[in-house]
Amino acid sequence: MRPSFLAAVLPMTGLLWLARPARRLPPDTLTSEADGLGPVTERWYWLDVRAADRSPEDLVKAVLDDFPRIMPPVISWTRKVQGTPGLGSVGDRYFFLLIARRAWVQTDLRTPRLFRNRTLRHHPESGWVAFSAEPQESGVLRLMVHSRVRASTRLDRLTYLLGMREVQRLTWEIVLRRALALSGGQQVDHGHHTVEYAYAPDEVSGRQTARPAIMSPA
Repeated sequence: MRPSFLAAVLPMTGLLWLARPARRLPPDTLTSEADGLGPVTERWYWLDVRAADRSPEDLVKAVLDDFPRIMPPVISWTRKVQGTPGLGSVGDRYFFLLIARRAWVQTDLRTPRLFRNRTLRHHPESGWVAFSAEPQESGVLRLMVHSRVRASTRLDRLTYLLGMREVQRLTWEIVLRRALALSGGQQVDHGHHTVEYAYAPDEVSGRQTARPAIMSPA
């Protein structure tokens, strides 16, 4: 076998291995951490608001109803592809163009103070991300983005470690600032926290894990 042939084939083989998904699923399949690989990555981004003009319930509804425009278009161009324009509800689907990657999510949970979007196959992550607004004992309103995911491929995991995590942080901080503007209040504090841990197959994917101590009420 010629060295030139090996030089051409080996990099391609390596790239295919990196890009191979943990599970081969139909395109419209909702995914969970079980469909990813590597550690579970759990992230919290929060922003505390004083003197909000809107109730938590009204603010969550406003963010969900206008979700495509709440997302920063330069980083994550978003379009609603299923559901009623201007009205958010469970079952709605969104298409994202994430720099050089396409992705889809579907709203799978809605409560008065929270909505959650779950990934579909072809998303670089497998799991969910939720937005919530909860009053704190101190009187502030805490806006939070909370996600729990695993990488969909080894290449996605590598991309995350090489800088995508910072792009994600910037994206969700912009979302929180735009939600702040919708609230009519003033920012008093903000922050973010990330933990990673081994995936346990018997864990319930949809559970909202306890927030870290750093996020105790302001």
